[in-house]
This record gives sequence, structure tokens and C-alpha cells, in this order.
Amino acid sequence: MIHPSSIVEEGAQLGDEVEVWHFSLVRAGAVIHDRVRIGHHVYIDNQVTIGAGSKVKDGAKLFGELTIARDCFIGPNVTITNDRHPRAKGENYPRVHTHIYSGASIGANSVVLPGVSIGRHAMCGAGSIILADVPPGKTVIGVWKG
Repeated sequence: MIHPSSIVEEGAQLGDEVEVWHFSLVRAGAVIHDRVRIGHHVYIDNQVTIGAGSKVKDGAKLFGELTIARDCFIGPNVTITNDRHPRAKGENYPRVHTHIYSGASIGANSVVLPGVSIGRHAMCGAGSIILADVPPGKTVIGVWKG
């Protein structure tokens, strides 16, 4: 189900039973596996892969060089960034890959910096700022520096 107000660009790959709700944008090159639910006003960049059974809640912004494994929860207004040193001009920044491993959850309004890994079944509390890898099964809150 893709809501008529959403845009799924040609070249995006969507699996079976994917739901894309109101006013969301899925860029060409994104790969979304089976049974993924994408809420309202979500941005999914190219070079983003989302595993089967995951949920991406309203307002999330997922920028490229990102892999989200199966059964992950991405809370409302989560931002996962892709540039460690952003500038207004030039896009020749070093590409680093961000990994969210299976069963991980990221709470509402959290920010995840590029190149970080969030381990299997880890939990990042609402409003967290994730600056370093989160070990599998770990629960973190606030500013996580590892």
C-alpha cells in the first residue's frame, strides 16, 4: 500500500506487503524488504536498505549509506545522518556506512551519527544522541559516547 500523497521514485525496490503512508518520499536506489511499515512524512534516501518486518515511524529521516536489519523499530522523528563534517557546498565527503542490527530499537527524536553500529536488540532511549557504537543488547539514553 502506497498512499497517493507519497512518492516512491522509479528504481526504489519494495518487497511484499510494504506500507508507505502519507507524504513520504522513498528515493531511487532504496531497498525496502517485506512487511515494512513506513509512517507519515518519512524521508528514505538512496543507499538505504530496510530489513523485513521493520517499522519506521512518522517524521523519520534516513540518509544514505545505511543498513537497517530485520525487525527494527525506528521511532518518530529519528534522524540517521550520513556526513560527519557537513558543509553547504560540495558532496565529496568520505562515505561511511551505518548499521542497525536486527531487533534494535531507536526511540523518538534520537539522532544517530554516520558510521555507527547499533547492535542486535539494543535499545536507544527517546531523545538519545548516538555518537559511538552501541553493543548488542545494551540500553542507552542521553548522549552515548561508548
